[in-house]
Amino acid sequence: RTHVLRMNYRNTAEVLALAMHCAQGLLQAGAPRGDDELQLVQPASAGRRGPVPVLLDAAHARQEADWVVDRLQAAHEAGLPLSDMAVLCRTKALMQPFEQALRRRGLAFQSMGAQAFRRFDWRIPGVKLLTLHSAKGLEFPLVVVAGLQALPFKGEPMDEALRLLYVAMTRATRELVLSTQGRSPVVERVRQALQAVAAQFAQQA
Repeated sequence: RTHVLRMNYRNTAEVLALAMHCAQGLLQAGAPRGDDELQLVQPASAGRRGPVPVLLDAAHARQEADWVVDRLQAAHEAGLPLSDMAVLCRTKALMQPFEQALRRRGLAFQSMGAQAFRRFDWRIPGVKLLTLHSAKGLEFPLVVVAGLQALPFKGEPMDEALRLLYVAMTRATRELVLSTQGRSPVVERVRQALQAVAAQFAQQA
């Protein structure tokens, strides 16, 4: 069922505002499936403030991966442990450019896309690369939702893609970065939502 909450303790107001903007049609259509249900909570009621999410709009897969890893490396150099970061993709195949970029920079990671992958060893430090589906129930201070051009995926209903996107976005407890290397209905929705959120918080400043 859809919950009505007075306070959101996991996400910053900025992350929650973007997730709510992107999920707006779902809130009107009814409750989603799964254990991470849409939270009918106003962004102003989020307990904390943080950076406004950003969209990295790359020309191709290698550029997208390099830009994403630039952000991860900068956060790590500023003191954030690699284990506090995750890159979420719709499919395992989309993880390969990010694995290559992390390897080029010498940054430790574990990826669901790796051939020998069985399960994460959470004791080993490193960026985690996960599918959107497997991110349910997890949270990280810095989350990248990558490869937005793949949403909706191969005939997937738009509302299902938006549910996955909502869950993925709300894994971020502090900073959310989104990235794409192409166009899709979800990319355009995110772009419009980001404009609305930026305007909303500019008025509050």
